[in-house]
Parts: sequence; structure tokens; C-alpha cells
Amino acid sequence: MAATHQHTAFLCGHFKMSANIPHQQIAAQGWKKFIIPEDIRKTEKRFFYPEFVDFCYSDETDKNCVRYVRNINETQDIILKGKTLHYTIKEITLYLMPFGMAMFSIHIEQETSCLDDCTSLFFSLRSIDYYTDCHELFIAKAIQPLMDVFKTLTGTTPESYSELIDNGNKLRIFQVINSDDKEMAALPESEKDMLLYELATLSRITKPGEVDEYSPSESYLQKTIDQNKISVFRNWSAIALMDTFTILAFGASERFVSNWNDSYFRMIYIHSIFQKSYLFNLNIRFRNTLSQPSPTWKSRLQSLNPNRTDISKLLDEYESFEQKCCFHKISYNFLPLEIAEAIDKGLEIREEREQLYSMMEKEKNRRDEANDTMVNTSLFCISLLTLFSAIWDLSCLLDQMYPFAEYLGGQTFGYRTVAILLFLTVCLVLISIFRRRKSS
Repeated sequence: MAATHQHTAFLCGHFKMSANIPHQQIAAQGWKKFIIPEDIRKTEKRFFYPEFVDFCYSDETDKNCVRYVRNINETQDIILKGKTLHYTIKEITLYLMPFGMAMFSIHIEQETSCLDDCTSLFFSLRSIDYYTDCHELFIAKAIQPLMDVFKTLTGTTPESYSELIDNGNKLRIFQVINSDDKEMAALPESEKDMLLYELATLSRITKPGEVDEYSPSESYLQKTIDQNKISVFRNWSAIALMDTFTILAFGASERFVSNWNDSYFRMIYIHSIFQKSYLFNLNIRFRNTLSQPSPTWKSRLQSLNPNRTDISKLLDEYESFEQKCCFHKISYNFLPLEIAEAIDKGLEIREEREQLYSMMEKEKNRRDEANDTMVNTSLFCISLLTLFSAIWDLSCLLDQMYPFAEYLGGQTFGYRTVAILLFLTVCLVLISIFRRRKSS
């Protein structure tokens, strides 16, 4: 049977790299640095804001998003549930992002007459914790090069494939299913929504009215469609979930598919999952700071000046991230903004940014208040010591000028009397000053 569905997908993951990036070693492993042609850069800047384009396609080492590509172009077979599926690995792309974040994508294409082949294949390939012997070819061509570059970028040898994903247990997916099935294109909107949901969740594709143990409830399906679906034109719709972004199109031209891959994935989606990955990492570091034992008085004194507290450093880093890597708007056109907003909502980026910043700010204020209390207590104790020292010195001076033994009947009695009088005098002066300030 002739293929009626063209499936293009990108499997994505991320991990934390070391501070120094060995660009020469990466190139020696077969990765080629990607430099966007200047004419294409200028064209992109007519659709997207210049600062966003420059972030996504940086020519400068260790700044913004630096890309390396490893071409594969190999067709492979995999046997899943007794059926042989064919797919092509096009290339692997490595994204070296700011703040020590490394990301990657594996570009895969598939042509099939059965949409179940699409969900079955990528459900298996994205489950990186559960690779078996049937994944041997895929591991050799797509995963092993990433394991090698992981060692280069982190300085450590990975013990398992799971280390390619810092947070989570599976690879994220951006996918486009472009179908020439006219009967499917004529389905009612509700059935298309069900199909879109099953593709996005990599579930078994059911027939209209068919229900199995993994079928969503009507209320959950409707809620997901209402909140996460994008529907602008009649021939395609999309849905943005936490771990997938899926476009289902009918008879879309090659130009549209190319634009979805180049703009929506390589720019918008990559930028969004970078933000999500960074927030994951920052949240973990923040939680680790909270879980540390309460600081001692000595450590608090050492952290006052000139060193900053850990929370303050995290806040400074986050504010730098906001300034350099977050963009209020990215495009002059409405559709990329719709796509970006949907991906942001699906990944819950804005919500996490606001909550994380609020928590760090509150913790910083709490610690600053605790430090202020400690400083004020310390200064009060030092002031008392200084006051007592000054009273003693003044008493000694008066004893030299007017011997207490002669004028007050005894040296010990004289010291006590003079010290008490001086202390009371100081107290009266301070009380007078506080009353004047309070009344003013």
C-alpha cells in the first residue's frame, strides 16, 4: 500500500555541560558547526525580531545558541510488536546554549500508510530508559554520538543513556504529520481532535467510537483541546503538551512543512525547551540551597560582606537569564506568536518563571532579615563593650585628675560611683534622643 502519511519528528533532550566548551574536540568527532547564511539571516529578521534571530543562530563562540550538525541520512528498520517499521535518521543537531546548557535533537522522517506506525515508533524511540536489542541500530547511529559528545562536554563518562536527559524519563518530541488521506481530512472536527490527541500522546490510534483502557475521559479530552489546541487554518491544527508538540496537516505543501521545521521547531521550540530546561536546573539548585543546614553565626558573619549569599547569586543569575534569553515578543507576524504562546502554555514556562522568581525573592528577603537581625545584635553588643570601655577609661582619667581615695573616701567606692553616674548619664542622653526622634 502506498504511503499516505509523511511523518517528520525531532527527538529532543538536554544536559548540563562544563564551563569550558572544547569546540575543536567537538569538530574532531564529526560535528560541523552550523553558520546560517547572511542572506537567510536577513530574511529571518524580516519575520522575527533581530535579537531573537541572533540568539537562535549565533556565530560567536560561547554566546547564545551555537549549533553543530552531524549528518546521518540512513534508513533503518525496527521490529515492534511483530511489525517491521522503516524510518530515516536525517541528522543530529547539538545546541550549545547559555548558562552551561547543552541540548540536542534527532531528526527522523517516516512514510507510512498507518498512523499507528507513527505513534508506535516514537513511543519506543523516546523511551530512552527502556532501549532493548531492537534499538541497536538506532543507538549506534543516533545515541552513541551523543554519548561521546556528552563525555567531551561534561568531562565525565556517562553510565547510561538516561544521563542524556537531566530532567525527566523520556525525550521530548516535535512532530509534523502531513497526510494525503482525503477520508481522514473529511472527518468531523471532534474525531480530528481525538486523532490529534492520540498522535500527541503517542497512543494507539482508535477508530471512531472505539474505546480502550488508555482512552481519555471526555472531560479531560475537551479540557486539553480547549487549552492546548491551535487551529488557525482549515487544513492543519496543532496541540502543545508538556512533552510533545504535534501538527496534524492534510495536503500541506512542502514549503509549509519546511517552514514548520525551520521556524517553529529550530527557533521557537528549541528556545522554549531551553527556557524550560534552565528553569528545571535553577529550581533544583534553589531547592538544594534550601535543604542545606542552617548557617552558623560564624558562616553568617563571613557571608555578610563582601561575599553574597547563594540565594542572591541565584537571583542575579536569573535576572541575567531574563535579560539575555527571554523575549516578550519574538515576531512581527501573528502566527509565530500564536505558536510561541501555545508552546509556552504547554510547557508551563511563564508560570514556572513567575513562581520560581517569587520563591527565590521571598527566601532572599527572609535571609536578609535574619542577617539584619544578627548584624544589629552584633552591633549592639559591640556598642555596649565600647561604652563600658569608654566609661572605664574616663573613670581612670578622673581618678588620675582627682584621686577617688581623697575626694570620695575610697578608690573602689569612687570607681563604682563614677561609673554608675556616667552610665546613667549616657542612658538619659539616649532616651532623650529617642524621644525627640519619635515625636518628630
